[in-house]
Amino acid sequence: MSLIAPSRRARPVGRRGHVPLLGSVETLRAVLDSVEANVFVADLDLVLVYANRRAMATAATIEPALRESFGTGVADLLFGSIHRFHRDPARVERILRDPRSFPHRATFAFGPVSLATNIAAVTGADGVIVGYCVAWDDISDRRVLRETTQRVADELGEASAGLSAVTTALGEQARSTALQAQTAAAATEQMSASVQEIATNASNAATLAGQAVTAVGDATDQLTALGTSSQEIGGVVRLITSIAEQTNLLALNATIEAARAGEAGKGFAVVAGEVKELARETAAATQRVTELIATLQSDSGRASHAVAGITELIQRISDAQTSIAGAVEQQSATTNEISRSVAEVARTADLTLEGAASVGEGAEHVVTTSEQMREMVHED
Repeated sequence: MSLIAPSRRARPVGRRGHVPLLGSVETLRAVLDSVEANVFVADLDLVLVYANRRAMATAATIEPALRESFGTGVADLLFGSIHRFHRDPARVERILRDPRSFPHRATFAFGPVSLATNIAAVTGADGVIVGYCVAWDDISDRRVLRETTQRVADELGEASAGLSAVTTALGEQARSTALQAQTAAAATEQMSASVQEIATNASNAATLAGQAVTAVGDATDQLTALGTSSQEIGGVVRLITSIAEQTNLLALNATIEAARAGEAGKGFAVVAGEVKELARETAAATQRVTELIATLQSDSGRASHAVAGITELIQRISDAQTSIAGAVEQQSATTNEISRSVAEVARTADLTLEGAASVGEGAEHVVTTSEQMREMVHED
Protein backbone atom coordinates (compact mmCIF):
# COMPACT_ATOMS: atom_id res chain seq x y z
CA MET A 1 0.00 0.00 0.00
CA SER A 2 1.25 3.48 -0.81
CA LEU A 3 2.02 5.84 2.04
CA ILE A 4 -0.42 8.34 0.59
CA ALA A 5 -2.98 5.84 -0.63
CA PRO A 6 -6.66 6.36 0.35
CA SER A 7 -7.58 5.03 3.81
CA ARG A 8 -10.40 2.47 4.26
CA ARG A 9 -11.35 3.88 7.65
CA ALA A 10 -14.31 6.23 7.93
CA ARG A 11 -13.45 9.85 7.59
CA PRO A 12 -14.27 11.92 10.66
CA VAL A 13 -16.72 14.73 10.00
CA GLY A 14 -16.03 18.21 11.33
CA ARG A 15 -18.38 21.00 12.32
CA ARG A 16 -21.08 21.93 9.83
CA GLY A 17 -20.50 18.61 8.02
CA HIS A 18 -17.11 19.57 6.50
CA VAL A 19 -14.37 16.95 6.10
CA PRO A 20 -11.31 17.81 8.35
CA LEU A 21 -8.25 19.25 6.57
CA LEU A 22 -6.14 16.08 6.98
CA GLY A 23 -9.06 13.71 6.75
CA SER A 24 -8.30 12.54 3.19
CA VAL A 25 -5.39 11.75 0.94
CA GLU A 26 -6.54 14.44 -1.45
CA THR A 27 -6.37 17.16 1.18
CA LEU A 28 -3.00 15.86 2.38
CA ARG A 29 -1.67 16.07 -1.19
CA ALA A 30 -3.10 19.58 -1.48
CA VAL A 31 -1.29 20.57 1.73
CA LEU A 32 2.04 19.18 0.50
CA ASP A 33 1.60 20.77 -2.93
CA SER A 34 1.12 24.16 -1.27
CA VAL A 35 4.42 23.88 0.58
CA GLU A 36 7.21 26.01 -0.94
CA ALA A 37 9.70 23.20 -0.47
CA ASN A 38 10.83 20.17 -2.46
CA VAL A 39 9.36 17.04 -0.83
CA PHE A 40 9.84 13.37 -1.76
CA VAL A 41 8.20 10.45 0.07
CA ALA A 42 9.68 6.93 -0.01
CA ASP A 43 8.22 3.74 1.45
CA LEU A 44 10.03 1.06 3.45
CA ASP A 45 11.24 -0.52 0.22
CA LEU A 46 12.95 2.79 -0.57
CA VAL A 47 10.68 3.39 -3.53
CA LEU A 48 9.70 6.98 -4.28
CA VAL A 49 5.92 7.04 -3.96
CA TYR A 50 5.26 10.78 -3.92
CA ALA A 51 6.70 14.14 -4.99
CA ASN A 52 4.92 17.41 -4.41
CA ARG A 53 4.39 19.97 -7.15
CA ARG A 54 7.41 22.09 -6.15
CA ALA A 55 9.70 19.03 -6.18
CA MET A 56 8.60 18.02 -9.68
CA ALA A 57 9.08 21.57 -10.98
CA THR A 58 12.58 21.77 -9.45
CA ALA A 59 13.44 18.31 -10.77
CA ALA A 60 12.49 19.49 -14.26
CA THR A 61 15.19 22.19 -14.04
CA ILE A 62 17.90 19.58 -13.39
CA GLU A 63 16.54 16.88 -15.72
CA PRO A 64 19.53 17.10 -18.16
CA ALA A 65 21.90 16.30 -15.30
CA LEU A 66 19.62 13.46 -14.09
CA ARG A 67 19.63 11.88 -17.52
CA GLU A 68 23.38 12.43 -17.98
CA SER A 69 24.27 10.92 -14.60
CA PHE A 70 21.57 8.32 -13.96
CA GLY A 71 19.64 7.87 -17.21
CA THR A 72 16.42 8.93 -15.46
CA GLY A 73 14.02 11.70 -16.46
CA VAL A 74 11.37 13.51 -14.43
CA ALA A 75 8.66 11.18 -15.71
CA ASP A 76 10.60 8.19 -14.33
CA LEU A 77 11.20 9.53 -10.82
CA LEU A 78 8.12 8.12 -9.08
CA PHE A 79 7.76 4.43 -8.28
CA GLY A 80 11.43 3.77 -8.78
CA SER A 81 14.00 2.84 -6.14
CA ILE A 82 16.19 5.57 -4.68
CA HIS A 83 19.12 3.18 -5.17
CA ARG A 84 19.25 4.38 -8.75
CA PHE A 85 20.96 7.50 -7.41
CA HIS A 86 23.56 5.89 -5.10
CA ARG A 87 26.85 4.15 -5.74
CA ASP A 88 26.66 2.23 -2.43
CA PRO A 89 23.03 1.13 -1.82
CA ALA A 90 24.01 -1.10 1.12
CA ARG A 91 25.44 1.86 3.02
CA VAL A 92 22.28 3.88 2.35
CA GLU A 93 20.10 1.06 3.69
CA ARG A 94 22.18 0.77 6.86
CA ILE A 95 21.65 4.45 7.51
CA LEU A 96 17.93 4.44 6.83
CA ARG A 97 17.24 1.28 8.87
CA ASP A 98 18.79 2.79 12.00
CA PRO A 99 16.28 5.04 13.87
CA ARG A 100 19.23 6.89 15.44
CA SER A 101 20.21 8.26 12.02
CA PHE A 102 17.32 10.71 11.83
CA PRO A 103 17.11 13.44 10.92
CA HIS A 104 19.83 12.67 8.40
CA ARG A 105 21.39 15.54 6.47
CA ALA A 106 23.58 14.99 3.46
CA THR A 107 24.73 16.73 0.29
CA PHE A 108 24.02 14.83 -2.88
CA ALA A 109 26.11 15.93 -5.87
CA PHE A 110 26.08 14.75 -9.47
CA GLY A 111 27.38 16.52 -12.56
CA PRO A 112 26.99 20.26 -12.06
CA VAL A 113 24.13 19.73 -9.56
CA SER A 114 24.33 19.73 -5.78
CA LEU A 115 21.33 18.89 -3.62
CA ALA A 116 21.05 19.46 0.13
CA THR A 117 18.84 16.72 1.60
CA ASN A 118 17.15 16.36 4.98
CA ILE A 119 15.70 12.88 5.48
CA ALA A 120 13.16 12.32 8.25
CA ALA A 121 11.60 9.01 9.31
CA VAL A 122 7.80 8.73 9.05
CA THR A 123 6.49 6.69 11.98
CA GLY A 124 3.10 5.20 12.77
CA ALA A 125 1.16 5.55 15.99
CA ASP A 126 3.27 2.74 17.49
CA GLY A 127 6.53 4.58 16.67
CA VAL A 128 7.53 2.09 13.99
CA ILE A 129 9.08 3.54 10.81
CA VAL A 130 6.66 3.25 7.93
CA GLY A 131 8.45 5.43 5.36
CA TYR A 132 10.74 8.38 4.74
CA CYS A 133 10.17 12.05 3.91
CA VAL A 134 12.96 13.78 2.04
CA ALA A 135 13.06 17.57 1.96
CA TRP A 136 15.69 18.78 -0.47
CA ASP A 137 16.94 21.92 -2.08
CA ASP A 138 19.01 22.66 -5.17
CA ILE A 139 22.17 24.35 -3.87
CA SER A 140 24.09 24.18 -7.14
CA ASP A 141 24.42 27.95 -7.23
CA ARG A 142 25.71 27.94 -3.67
CA ARG A 143 28.10 25.15 -4.58
CA VAL A 144 29.40 27.16 -7.55
CA LEU A 145 29.58 30.22 -5.35
CA ARG A 146 31.42 28.26 -2.67
CA GLU A 147 33.86 26.79 -5.18
CA THR A 148 34.35 30.19 -6.79
CA THR A 149 34.83 31.79 -3.39
CA GLN A 150 37.32 29.08 -2.44
CA ARG A 151 39.19 29.56 -5.71
CA VAL A 152 39.19 33.35 -5.30
CA ALA A 153 40.35 32.97 -1.70
CA ASP A 154 43.16 30.66 -2.81
CA GLU A 155 44.14 33.04 -5.60
CA LEU A 156 44.01 35.95 -3.18
CA GLY A 157 46.19 33.99 -0.79
CA GLU A 158 48.73 33.24 -3.52
CA ALA A 159 48.59 36.82 -4.80
CA SER A 160 49.00 38.21 -1.30
CA ALA A 161 51.97 35.90 -0.71
CA GLY A 162 53.56 37.08 -3.94
CA LEU A 163 52.66 40.67 -3.10
CA SER A 164 54.21 40.29 0.33
CA ALA A 165 57.40 38.92 -1.23
CA VAL A 166 57.50 41.77 -3.76
CA THR A 167 56.78 44.27 -0.99
CA THR A 168 59.61 42.87 1.11
CA ALA A 169 62.00 43.00 -1.83
CA LEU A 170 60.81 46.52 -2.68
CA GLY A 171 61.30 47.64 0.90
CA GLU A 172 64.80 46.16 1.04
CA GLN A 173 65.67 47.76 -2.30
CA ALA A 174 64.24 51.10 -1.16
CA ARG A 175 66.22 50.94 2.09
CA SER A 176 69.38 50.03 0.15
CA THR A 177 68.73 52.86 -2.30
CA ALA A 178 68.18 55.31 0.55
CA LEU A 179 71.42 54.21 2.22
CA GLN A 180 73.36 54.48 -1.04
CA ALA A 181 71.78 57.86 -1.70
CA GLN A 182 72.86 59.07 1.74
CA THR A 183 76.41 57.81 1.10
CA ALA A 184 76.41 59.44 -2.34
CA ALA A 185 75.09 62.67 -0.83
CA ALA A 186 77.91 62.72 1.73
CA ALA A 187 80.49 61.98 -0.99
CA THR A 188 78.97 64.61 -3.25
CA GLU A 189 79.08 67.14 -0.44
CA GLN A 190 82.77 66.38 0.12
CA MET A 191 83.43 66.58 -3.63
CA SER A 192 81.58 69.89 -3.77
CA ALA A 193 83.78 71.26 -0.98
CA SER A 194 86.89 70.00 -2.78
CA VAL A 195 85.74 71.51 -6.08
CA GLN A 196 85.06 74.79 -4.32
CA GLU A 197 88.54 74.75 -2.83
CA ILE A 198 90.04 73.93 -6.24
CA ALA A 199 88.06 76.79 -7.75
CA THR A 200 89.41 79.17 -5.11
CA ASN A 201 92.98 77.96 -5.66
CA ALA A 202 92.59 78.18 -9.45
CA SER A 203 91.27 81.73 -9.14
CA ASN A 204 94.18 82.68 -6.86
CA ALA A 205 96.65 81.05 -9.28
CA ALA A 206 95.13 82.98 -12.17
CA THR A 207 95.52 86.19 -10.17
CA LEU A 208 99.16 85.35 -9.34
CA ALA A 209 99.83 84.49 -12.98
CA GLY A 210 98.47 87.88 -13.99
CA GLN A 211 100.70 89.56 -11.44
CA ALA A 212 103.68 87.55 -12.75
CA VAL A 213 102.89 88.70 -16.29
CA THR A 214 102.90 92.28 -15.06
CA ALA A 215 106.18 91.77 -13.18
CA VAL A 216 107.83 90.15 -16.21
CA GLY A 217 106.63 93.02 -18.34
CA ASP A 218 108.29 95.45 -15.93
CA ALA A 219 111.51 93.37 -16.06
CA THR A 220 111.41 93.46 -19.86
CA ASP A 221 111.07 97.22 -19.78
CA GLN A 222 114.00 97.48 -17.39
CA LEU A 223 116.15 95.21 -19.59
CA THR A 224 115.27 97.35 -22.60
CA ALA A 225 116.24 100.47 -20.68
CA LEU A 226 119.48 98.73 -19.64
CA GLY A 227 120.29 97.97 -23.30
CA THR A 228 119.69 101.60 -24.19
CA SER A 229 121.92 102.77 -21.30
CA SER A 230 124.69 100.38 -22.33
CA GLN A 231 124.54 101.72 -25.85
CA GLU A 232 124.87 105.28 -24.50
CA ILE A 233 127.82 104.18 -22.33
CA GLY A 234 129.40 102.65 -25.44
CA GLY A 235 129.16 106.01 -27.14
CA VAL A 236 130.88 107.69 -24.22
CA VAL A 237 133.58 105.00 -24.23
CA ARG A 238 134.17 105.52 -27.91
CA LEU A 239 134.53 109.23 -27.24
CA ILE A 240 137.06 108.54 -24.49
CA THR A 241 138.94 106.16 -26.81
CA SER A 242 139.08 108.87 -29.45
CA ILE A 243 140.40 111.36 -26.88
CA ALA A 244 142.99 108.82 -25.70
CA GLU A 245 144.13 108.23 -29.29
CA GLN A 246 144.43 111.98 -29.85
CA THR A 247 146.30 112.35 -26.54
CA ASN A 248 148.63 109.54 -27.52
CA LEU A 249 149.26 111.29 -30.87
CA LEU A 250 149.96 114.60 -29.12
CA ALA A 251 152.31 112.81 -26.70
CA LEU A 252 154.17 111.32 -29.67
CA ASN A 253 154.49 114.71 -31.29
CA ALA A 254 155.67 116.19 -28.01
CA THR A 255 158.33 113.48 -27.70
CA ILE A 256 159.55 114.24 -31.19
CA GLU A 257 159.71 117.97 -30.48
CA ALA A 258 161.49 117.33 -27.16
CA ALA A 259 164.06 115.25 -28.97
CA ARG A 260 164.66 118.10 -31.37
CA ALA A 261 165.00 120.54 -28.50
CA GLY A 262 167.92 118.56 -27.19
CA GLU A 263 168.98 119.08 -23.59
CA ALA A 264 166.31 121.72 -23.04
CA GLY A 265 163.53 119.40 -23.99
CA LYS A 266 164.41 116.46 -21.72
CA GLY A 267 161.98 117.42 -18.98
CA PHE A 268 159.25 117.98 -21.49
CA ALA A 269 160.06 114.55 -23.00
CA VAL A 270 159.55 112.90 -19.61
CA VAL A 271 156.14 114.54 -19.26
CA ALA A 272 155.24 113.58 -22.80
CA GLY A 273 156.22 109.94 -22.03
CA GLU A 274 154.03 109.89 -18.96
CA VAL A 275 151.12 111.39 -20.93
CA LYS A 276 151.70 108.78 -23.59
CA GLU A 277 151.65 105.99 -20.97
CA LEU A 278 148.48 107.41 -19.44
CA ALA A 279 146.87 107.55 -22.86
CA ARG A 280 147.83 103.93 -23.45
CA GLU A 281 146.35 102.84 -20.13
CA THR A 282 143.20 104.84 -20.88
CA ALA A 283 142.91 103.12 -24.22
CA ALA A 284 143.34 99.72 -22.57
CA ALA A 285 140.73 100.58 -19.89
CA THR A 286 138.25 101.80 -22.47
CA GLN A 287 138.87 98.60 -24.44
CA ARG A 288 137.94 96.52 -21.38
CA VAL A 289 134.91 98.72 -20.78
CA THR A 290 133.90 98.23 -24.42
CA GLU A 291 134.23 94.47 -24.07
CA LEU A 292 132.22 94.53 -20.84
CA ILE A 293 129.52 96.64 -22.48
CA ALA A 294 129.39 94.17 -25.39
CA THR A 295 129.06 91.29 -22.94
CA LEU A 296 126.36 93.22 -21.04
CA GLN A 297 124.47 93.91 -24.24
CA SER A 298 124.72 90.25 -25.25
CA ASP A 299 123.55 89.10 -21.80
CA SER A 300 120.82 91.71 -21.85
CA GLY A 301 119.66 90.45 -25.25
CA ARG A 302 119.58 86.86 -24.05
CA ALA A 303 117.81 87.93 -20.85
CA SER A 304 115.26 89.86 -22.90
CA HIS A 305 114.71 86.79 -25.08
CA ALA A 306 114.38 84.56 -22.00
CA VAL A 307 112.01 87.02 -20.35
CA ALA A 308 109.94 87.09 -23.55
CA GLY A 309 109.73 83.25 -23.40
CA ILE A 310 108.82 83.43 -19.71
CA THR A 311 106.21 86.06 -20.50
CA GLU A 312 104.68 83.81 -23.16
CA LEU A 313 104.77 80.79 -20.80
CA ILE A 314 103.20 82.75 -17.95
CA GLN A 315 100.56 84.04 -20.33
CA ARG A 316 99.78 80.48 -21.39
CA ILE A 317 99.67 79.45 -17.71
CA SER A 318 97.36 82.38 -17.01
CA ASP A 319 95.09 81.36 -19.89
CA ALA A 320 95.14 77.74 -18.66
CA GLN A 321 94.34 78.87 -15.12
CA THR A 322 91.46 80.94 -16.43
CA SER A 323 90.16 77.92 -18.37
CA ILE A 324 90.61 75.73 -15.29
CA ALA A 325 88.75 78.25 -13.18
CA GLY A 326 85.88 78.25 -15.69
CA ALA A 327 85.84 74.45 -15.88
CA VAL A 328 85.93 74.14 -12.10
CA GLU A 329 83.08 76.59 -11.83
CA GLN A 330 81.10 74.49 -14.30
CA GLN A 331 82.05 71.36 -12.37
CA SER A 332 80.90 73.04 -9.19
CA ALA A 333 77.53 73.76 -10.79
CA THR A 334 77.36 70.15 -12.04
CA THR A 335 78.26 68.87 -8.57
CA ASN A 336 75.50 70.97 -7.03
CA GLU A 337 73.06 69.54 -9.59
CA ILE A 338 74.26 66.02 -8.75
CA SER A 339 73.79 66.79 -5.07
CA ARG A 340 70.22 67.93 -5.72
CA SER A 341 69.57 64.81 -7.83
CA VAL A 342 70.96 62.56 -5.10
CA ALA A 343 68.75 64.31 -2.55
CA GLU A 344 65.78 63.73 -4.85
CA VAL A 345 66.75 60.04 -5.16
CA ALA A 346 66.90 59.79 -1.37
CA ARG A 347 63.48 61.42 -1.07
CA THR A 348 62.08 59.10 -3.74
CA ALA A 349 63.57 56.11 -1.91
CA ASP A 350 61.84 57.25 1.29
CA LEU A 351 58.55 57.58 -0.58
CA THR A 352 59.10 54.13 -2.12
CA LEU A 353 59.70 52.72 1.35
CA GLU A 354 56.48 54.30 2.57
CA GLY A 355 54.66 52.93 -0.48
CA ALA A 356 56.11 49.47 0.16
CA ALA A 357 54.86 49.67 3.74
CA SER A 358 51.39 50.63 2.49
CA VAL A 359 51.45 47.78 -0.03
CA GLY A 360 52.51 45.43 2.77
CA GLU A 361 49.54 46.56 4.83
CA GLY A 362 47.32 45.99 1.79
CA ALA A 363 48.79 42.50 1.37
CA GLU A 364 48.05 41.71 5.01
CA HIS A 365 44.50 42.95 4.49
CA VAL A 366 44.19 40.70 1.42
CA VAL A 367 45.43 37.74 3.47
CA THR A 368 42.87 38.50 6.18
CA THR A 369 40.11 38.80 3.58
CA SER A 370 41.07 35.51 1.93
CA GLU A 371 41.08 33.77 5.32
CA GLN A 372 37.64 35.19 6.08
CA MET A 373 36.39 33.96 2.71
CA ARG A 374 37.75 30.47 3.43
CA GLU A 375 36.01 30.48 6.81
CA MET A 376 32.77 31.53 5.16
CA VAL A 377 33.12 28.66 2.66
CA HIS A 378 33.74 26.13 5.45
CA GLU A 379 30.81 27.49 7.45
CA ASP A 380 28.52 27.02 4.44
